Amino acid sequence: MTIANPSNEWAKKTPRRWVPALPFRSRAGLLTVIYAVLTLGILYALYIDFENRARDVAVLQAEKYSLSWAEFLGHGIGHDTEVFQGEVPTDTERRFMASALSVPGIFQFKLFAPNGDLVLVSNADGLAMSPLRDHNAEVAAAVAATGVSQSFLKDGRGKIDRPDVYVETYVPVRVDGNVIGVAEVYLDESVASRQIHMQFLALGVVVSGAIAVLLLVPCIAVYMVLRRLRAQRRDLIAQRERAERAEQVKADFMACMSHDLRTPLNSILGFSDLMRHGIGRAKDAEACAEYAEMIHHSGSNMLALVNDILDLSAVESTKSAYNARPLELGSVLSACIAEVRAANPDRDVAIHLDLSDPPPVPLIDPHAFNRIASNLLSNAIKFTSDGGRIDIRGRTAGGDVHVDFIDTGVGLAPEEIQRIVEPFAQLGRNPHVAQKGVGLGLAIVKGLLVKASGSMEITSTPGQGTTVTVTLPAA
Repeated sequence: MTIANPSNEWAKKTPRRWVPALPFRSRAGLLTVIYAVLTLGILYALYIDFENRARDVAVLQAEKYSLSWAEFLGHGIGHDTEVFQGEVPTDTERRFMASALSVPGIFQFKLFAPNGDLVLVSNADGLAMSPLRDHNAEVAAAVAATGVSQSFLKDGRGKIDRPDVYVETYVPVRVDGNVIGVAEVYLDESVASRQIHMQFLALGVVVSGAIAVLLLVPCIAVYMVLRRLRAQRRDLIAQRERAERAEQVKADFMACMSHDLRTPLNSILGFSDLMRHGIGRAKDAEACAEYAEMIHHSGSNMLALVNDILDLSAVESTKSAYNARPLELGSVLSACIAEVRAANPDRDVAIHLDLSDPPPVPLIDPHAFNRIASNLLSNAIKFTSDGGRIDIRGRTAGGDVHVDFIDTGVGLAPEEIQRIVEPFAQLGRNPHVAQKGVGLGLAIVKGLLVKASGSMEITSTPGQGTTVTVTLPAA
């Protein structure tokens, strides 16, 4: 009977892994950029809006102030409207307009005739008649015609005779409800504008902070969802890889069992049938003894295989007994060396044991350590040629016990070191051809060390040998 090997079909299939359009970090980075751009865009829009609103408020305040000043001017001039017709103001009018110039915030004014002609300008020396047409005559004429004031916020930082911020307001001057002219009032708004800007800035900070927090909440939610999806994807990939490894182990197990069990069983049945029926040489007692030896050898190989499988199953089981206690390292290693030498009487490989003084004392189950040492020694002697050497060195360092198994064997390539500790891993071996061992030794060692809270490190160079360092907690 031939058992199909699913590993062939499995090997033909290339795993297809879903790869997202963007890695998680790129998604998180993109989300951060989007959040930053949205926040900065909103902040900039708020800044522009608040800047415009601050200008509007400053202009509105200045305009109201200028209208009040114009009413005061019109009331003071009374019915004497000749000054708006180009007449020279009287001394009384000069004194009144000079006092009007002393109103806080007003640093200059101009008077226009209803047709827009400039008739009077205040300056540092007082009042001056101006027969020239001003460049803003059209604005003054429009204000006189409509009776609606107009205001403009100006930047005076580049002018010597101007404050940093001021407002030019064109207001109609009325007497008895009739517009008799237009006054252009220059109002210093530096302090008031600064205060308004500060108030709007404080409001903008509060509003911007609230908006940033509101934007941050959905961004955090999306980020957490992405993290959860990433974790789930990682778990799914890990589970799939474990399933693929399990499928491969199953395939290797079936391939190994189909040969490593069937071959010795065929040998046992064949030789036992010859002996039972007395066929051929089986009639001879010497031949029967030889057949019995072959049967015993095949049975021993089968028993060793079954023991390895049971040991691996026990190692992976959480219910198996494990009793850690201080271990006398020298006697256990000496017994393992004697056992390996007895199992390989035809091998010419020197084995040396070197323990530090005082000898290290690990904390481990004696049966588990004996299994670890036996498997590592068996591997070392198996892959070391006659005339080679195996050194076992034990020492205590950093509160742990370190045991080195050093051989001068064939060595391993770097990519082979990770594979060799997997179950049924036998490098350069055809799983369909029976040979000694099925590649469970290092897998058992790895599982026992996990139970012992220890670790194993393998360093190797092809053609120069391998060093396996076992680290165990000290007693």
